[in-house]
Amino acid sequence: MTRFGIQICFTLLMLWPSILKAQSVNIAPLIKAWEVSDTSQTRIAEATYVPLRLKNNPNQYHLQQKTVAEFESYLKKNPNDRLRARLTIYEVRGKISYSQQITQLDQEKISQSIKLAYKLKDDQLKSELFALYASVNYWNDNIFLLYNIKSILLQQKVGVKYFEYDQNRYFNLSSALYRADKHEESIYYGKQSLAFMKYAKKKDTMDYIFQHDIIGANYIKLHKPDSGIFYYQQMLNMLAKYQFDSHIMQRIWTAIAKGRIGQSLILKGNEIAGVPLVRNYLDSVKVLKDTINITIGENILASVNYNHQRYQSAIDGWKRGYQYALRFNLNDEQILALHGIAKSFTKLNQADSAIKYFKIYEQARDKRSTWLNSLENDKLKFELSFEDLQNDVELKDKELSFQKLVRNFVITSAVLLLIIGVLIYKRKVASAKYQKMKLLVKQQEAEKELLIARKRVEDFSKNILEKDRIIYDLSKLIKPQKPFSEEEPHENPLLKYILLTEQELIKFKEMVNNAYPTFYTRLEFVIPNITPAEERIASLICLKLNDRQMANMLGISKESVGKSKRRLKQKLTIPEGQTLEDYIYHLATWFK
Repeated sequence: MTRFGIQICFTLLMLWPSILKAQSVNIAPLIKAWEVSDTSQTRIAEATYVPLRLKNNPNQYHLQQKTVAEFESYLKKNPNDRLRARLTIYEVRGKISYSQQITQLDQEKISQSIKLAYKLKDDQLKSELFALYASVNYWNDNIFLLYNIKSILLQQKVGVKYFEYDQNRYFNLSSALYRADKHEESIYYGKQSLAFMKYAKKKDTMDYIFQHDIIGANYIKLHKPDSGIFYYQQMLNMLAKYQFDSHIMQRIWTAIAKGRIGQSLILKGNEIAGVPLVRNYLDSVKVLKDTINITIGENILASVNYNHQRYQSAIDGWKRGYQYALRFNLNDEQILALHGIAKSFTKLNQADSAIKYFKIYEQARDKRSTWLNSLENDKLKFELSFEDLQNDVELKDKELSFQKLVRNFVITSAVLLLIIGVLIYKRKVASAKYQKMKLLVKQQEAEKELLIARKRVEDFSKNILEKDRIIYDLSKLIKPQKPFSEEEPHENPLLKYILLTEQELIKFKEMVNNAYPTFYTRLEFVIPNITPAEERIASLICLKLNDRQMANMLGISKESVGKSKRRLKQKLTIPEGQTLEDYIYHLATWFK
């Protein structure tokens, strides 16, 4: 924290008791801190949020509301986009600190503040707002994942050293990626989080414990039990040193760590050591009514029973796990339980029950698969929406400047015409009418020429922007680096980009290769004699275009696209149950 930030923090803490008794709140220190626009702005602003963390003071939330009201009055008289955005962060973070309900209006305020940050062209402020919007949408996996990605990318662009509590955002992203079945990516960002915690001035032991849980769970999902045991053992080591304020929380996290170690031992084939740990874990979380971990424990033991051909016991355990999973909307655990039930009924030769649960399992699996695929689409929509927002802000600025120029031009022209009219009138009335008519005709011609010239410039600008936009959107579509928006689907501008000339084909391949450096290498590995036409079809399949869209882009018929895809499929050895589209798409990597 800078010296200026420390001074602000100290001043606020010293003045806080007297401010509570005052009739009005002194917002001058906040104004001074929030007006800072250089790279120190985040650390200085963080110092002003320190009082929000004084939860033991019952009057604190009341004072925070009073501060917000005072600041609103100030902004009515002194509009300021930066202060408005900072006030939104202060107000919403206060609600989070004091466990107040976040309303739709609060979310709209954050969205409006994001627009102000775009107008200010301030990536650092945008990153803070993206992180805040993610935090108030914790249970909306799509929003939580994509806004955290955007926040972190902007942090890396500005410089991570200029932000505080960076590990919390990496932790949030690691958590969201785990829920999205992106286990490798979740581990990567989780380790980034732990690295920041190691060197951070302010350490949060709870974040440390949570992060180890997420990394350990990811390794178990990837069937790497040794790594899972390592991270859960680290949790136990920390729990031995750290005591929660609540004894219940201490018991829950100790049980989780031991239970997950037991699960890892079972995966390694050591059921003698692992099963008792899982049973103790399940008994503990049942007493503590921890629904999520009850589901996990039931599913683990049901799998053990299934492996030992105790099919009815496995069914009973998976059914209990399924019911708990339904209560908390744990889709992956629901799918695991349903699949286990269906397999067990099959082993017991109870065909009707097996068919019933296989159908429910397939519905749940397809629903989750649809949601996971929607993340990909939301990433693209997110990128397009916020780039459009940036363009809209710039366009509005240009429009305002142009309108001002036109207004000044009209006023100046009117004044000149009036002066000329008066002079002509004084000289000769008859001549004045003729001169006035002549001037009006000239003015109309000048305006007409001005309109024509303006239209030409506008058309030229639109052509250039359209071309750049198509190339840009293509780049963003094949680069899943920046994430989503809640915009309604619209016509994809890529469909206007027809790959007919050799130059366009070369440029297209170059852009795909930039986004997926190993895609063409993998493609040539699985099809050594691949033709250029097949390579183009594979590239478009990778972009998830349908046959009609591919035909438009290649300038051929939809039937020709179908024939090309069939020839391509004949050259591949595609695993059973996997489509050509899935096979081609998975040659590329989601986060590369």
